[in-house]
Amino acid sequence: PRRRSSDVFVGQMWLVRWLDGHTAPTELRVRPGRAWYVTPSYPGNELDSAKKEGALLKKIFDAHPVTPATRPAVTGLLSAEGPFDLFHFAGHGEASATQITEGRIELEPAGPDASSMLRDLTPDIVSGLCRLKAPDGTRPIVVLNSCRVGKTGYQVAGLGGFAPAFLEREAGVFVGALWMIGDEPALTFIKAFYEALRAGKVVAEAVNKGREEACKAGDATYLAYVVYADPFAHLVQ
Repeated sequence: PRRRSSDVFVGQMWLVRWLDGHTAPTELRVRPGRAWYVTPSYPGNELDSAKKEGALLKKIFDAHPVTPATRPAVTGLLSAEGPFDLFHFAGHGEASATQITEGRIELEPAGPDASSMLRDLTPDIVSGLCRLKAPDGTRPIVVLNSCRVGKTGYQVAGLGGFAPAFLEREAGVFVGALWMIGDEPALTFIKAFYEALRAGKVVAEAVNKGREEACKAGDATYLAYVVYADPFAHLVQ
């Protein structure tokens, strides 16, 4: 049947989700010096808007880049106790619900002979390294603005993927995409989302604002995002 102008997708109705058996915080913080972003370089396959996300994070949260954007540098950050209030990745990623153990986000090679197996970040590495809850109880926001890395799937030990990996290690919010996303609409979504959070909107409202702005691109990027959070979570200034 033809879709009516009054029809909406569930994703446009302030929808967020959470993992069964876990609790989500209602108060979030992004304090000075505790926001980080990773925007790898991909010679011959660059994402122009992903690079702009670094400038956006710097402007809104005074965030710092993880440099170089290699697995040793990223895992060095992730392995600290309560290492950040906000972690943002903008780049290439891949995941399949039927082969969830092979999900990855693409980082820069640590050396000229580094293979992809020794280059990329996987959910297993996150599960093995992260202790994300800070000593004062703050649980961070994790955003992977990358194709497909919001997917989950079953593995031997239960639910797998980046979302459960970060959330089970005490992230307070996780944002990822379920399918391929456009470069420009991805920037539009995340810009509107962060600006709404910074303005005092709750997570569900900020997500909806991001979807509204990204929808104007005319593709399905705005519906691709999956957000795990308490819908009424908000930034505490």
